[in-house]
Amino acid sequence: MSLAELAKAVHYTKGYLSKIENDNQPPSLTLARQCDATLGANGMLVALLPAGPRSRDESAGRAEEWMVGRPEDSHLSCCSNAAWLPVSPGDGLAAAARDGSTVEFFRAQFNESVRQGELVTSRAVLPTVAAQANTLWSLALSAPDPARSSLMTLAALNATYAGWLALEAGDDHGAMCWSRTAVGLADIVGDDNLVAYSLTREAGVAVFRDDPAHVLTLIDRIHGLPRVATRFLRIAADREAQGQALLGNYDLCRRALDRSTELSHEADTERFFDGATLPPMAAAGPHVVGVISGWCLHDLGRPSAAVEALDHEIIGIASTHRRATARFGARRVLAHAAAGDVDHACGLAHELLDIAEVVDSATVRMEFRKLARMLARWSNHRTVRELRPRLAAALAQS
Repeated sequence: MSLAELAKAVHYTKGYLSKIENDNQPPSLTLARQCDATLGANGMLVALLPAGPRSRDESAGRAEEWMVGRPEDSHLSCCSNAAWLPVSPGDGLAAAARDGSTVEFFRAQFNESVRQGELVTSRAVLPTVAAQANTLWSLALSAPDPARSSLMTLAALNATYAGWLALEAGDDHGAMCWSRTAVGLADIVGDDNLVAYSLTREAGVAVFRDDPAHVLTLIDRIHGLPRVATRFLRIAADREAQGQALLGNYDLCRRALDRSTELSHEADTERFFDGATLPPMAAAGPHVVGVISGWCLHDLGRPSAAVEALDHEIIGIASTHRRATARFGARRVLAHAAAGDVDHACGLAHELLDIAEVVDSATVRMEFRKLARMLARWSNHRTVRELRPRLAAALAQS
């Protein structure tokens, strides 16, 4: 294959690829993935890039705004500077823990927080969710069974959601600490479904930290659990596919997606965690597998195939699920741009920026930063010039 032929296939200029070839310019991850797919290198080119997660740990200090101290239970000491300490048990907490209405109240609070997370910035919801996690853990220490198990389950769900909200707020370090705390709480409860769900959420954080090894380690642990419901096995398969895609392993990624497709067609009517509302994308459905497939195909350097999957399946995401719409919509825009369809990518970006402004998501801005770098190759294109001011304003929110 000539350099000109490769340039046409990956939508980069021949001059730019010549700089890469002669070691005058370092290759980007996006270019490595597209060359990997075009040349059939099966992940070998991606593996040549510097290893390790590309996280934003400079924001790590913000974790302490919502977590204090350290719990006595060793299962929960995930981060020495960001673990948290419940209120000391006392008669007041014990009385509240024995009251049957306490669990119902905090379950309703959690469900409301999940709904709020789809309406406003995560920074507005995170302090409430974090406080609920602390309070519920404190109550659980004072409660007899079965109230203790119910309260600790809600504490784990709040910690899990706090991890995702922290990620959306741009705090990778806090996100991982909360996620690991949630897994520790789930281990204490001893509910395999709760453990599996918490592990998939931690794996989701690892996906955005670009840490596929950690993703696959967590999924292996889920596979070792004896009693996990179909819903959580499907989510685990999705995360496994994303981890394999980051490594450039097309065949292993495809197998995980096929497994997810099979699981999505199984009946899944069971209610979990006493009726707590799980955040969007934890529900089953073929369209979920479709958008995850499109996500993975983009990471595998196959933007045209990613476009086909995302264009077809993204309409299946409910309009009320704004964060999922913005996240997968941004990936759709990236795929169109990487496939060379610049005008359509810019048009979709204009539509998506209205939603992105509302959800104020760091993970979506991460995709927009990639888009800005990608569109720099077409800086004189009319649609790119028109999009640039809005894109710059969106990125300035971070």
